[in-house]
This record gives sequence, structure tokens and C-alpha cells, in this order.
Amino acid sequence: MIAPIPQPKVVPRAAPVRPAPAPVEPPKPQPAETLVGAPELVDTTVLVCDLPAKYDLLDDLEPAAAARAVVKFGQRASELLLKAGAHLHKVDGEGVVA
Repeated sequence: MIAPIPQPKVVPRAAPVRPAPAPVEPPKPQPAETLVGAPELVDTTVLVCDLPAKYDLLDDLEPAAAARAVVKFGQRASELLLKAGAHLHKVDGEGVVA
């Protein structure tokens, strides 16, 4: 019979404790230097276009085909929104915000 190999005793060490960083004061808002004229109140509309069932695409299509579909959606939605005079804020795999 072979005797078991003794295992070395490992003493866990605690991670070094570091003090939390000091709180940082957020920057004070500054007026934009590019404003011309008096401020005015305007109505704004925000449009969020999301590709419905985008996660189902991954189940039904190959990854490359699903990626092409998502990109095509973003491109087409962007084209239509720009044609209508929208300002695009964000276009990515999650959708379009204008």
C-alpha cells in the first residue's frame, strides 16, 4: 500500500486593505460658448427605433447573417430619419436614437 502524499498547509492571506478614494466634487455646469442669442424654449421629440426580436435572429440565422440584418436595419432607419430631417444621436446594434 502506498502512503498518501502529505499536502502542504496553505494559510489564506487577506487582500491588503486600501482606503477608499476621497470623494471628488463634480464639475460645475458651465454655459456653452457656442450659444448665439438668447436661450429659447423649444419642443423636442426623441425617437428610439429598436429592432424587434433581435435576439431571436441569433436563433434563426447564422451569426454573420444576423449581424448583417442588424447593420442593415440601422443603416435603413438612419437613412429614413436623416431624410426626414432628424439628428442622429446614436446608431448601434441595439437600435437607433434620433
